Amino acid sequence: MRLPSLRGEDKQDTHSRWATRWTDQRSPGNMLLILAVMMATCLSSLASTQTAIAGEPERALGAQISRTGWLIVTWGDGKPGSNETSTIITLTDDAGETTPIRLDEALARPYGGILALNRKRVTVKGEWVNVHGMEVSTLQVESLQLDTSGIHLS
Repeated sequence: MRLPSLRGEDKQDTHSRWATRWTDQRSPGNMLLILAVMMATCLSSLASTQTAIAGEPERALGAQISRTGWLIVTWGDGKPGSNETSTIITLTDDAGETTPIRLDEALARPYGGILALNRKRVTVKGEWVNVHGMEVSTLQVESLQLDTSGIHLS
């Protein structure tokens, strides 16, 4: 049994319907939902890391700490037209432990700013602080150095 072939205009109509359906699925609302799910997953991961090591005395507020790892900057946008943005900065060490950090632009400026430090290996020193609206304590960076050990992010 042979199926009837599509004429040129029928093929074009099928393509147009598919393209319309594809662009409908990529609407700003759907993209915002995808971004929100990704951000929630990231924050959930940070919360589970905090829960797993909550008993460590080094996580006590005000405790001084030094960590070396990969500085990762994640940007997010709010609703279309809101002009809201968010920036999450984390440090992931060689064991895979992710630490949320707060980094002032003034500390990053000698290295080219926060954007230039993204995906770079650094050593940070600071103290644990609570950030309004976050469940996990955050490392407030007081000093920062590029790590020149030669290990590269793959």
